Amino acid sequence: ALGEFRQLGDDRAIAATLREMGRAEKMQGNLAEATRLYEQALAIFRQVADPISVAWALRALAGIERRCGRLSQAQDLAEQAIENLRPVGNREELVQLLLEAGRIAVLADDHDRARTHLGEAMALADDLGDREGADMAREELTKLCPASPRA
Repeated sequence: ALGEFRQLGDDRAIAATLREMGRAEKMQGNLAEATRLYEQALAIFRQVADPISVAWALRALAGIERRCGRLSQAQDLAEQAIENLRPVGNREELVQLLLEAGRIAVLADDHDRARTHLGEAMALADDLGDREGADMAREELTKLCPASPRA
């Protein structure tokens, strides 16, 4: 399919195919290959000015960096994704990006950033009626502020 899309010059289809190939590699644990494919997709998504797909690719790359323990790079990618998506107004995807950025900040012991992102994710998820997203944000927030023991 990728070859056909290249022959047709369909950049969006090429990028979407690369994204799906990256997802498959990630699921198989091939993070280096997944990163390579996601980066190729990201470059094309930027070229065709698709901010939602740019944000998705950045979030996927941030997740890989997080899994590899490269928290500074992961945070940078997550912040770029949020910046790309905010003007578009896709609030459902923004919840997911804020959750990812919050998780990264928790792992990096950046509690202020974690509270900011997770608090925004929770409020936005609540506003959207996204119970699962709100619960995920609350769960991550408890890692910052564990409940005090009861007497």
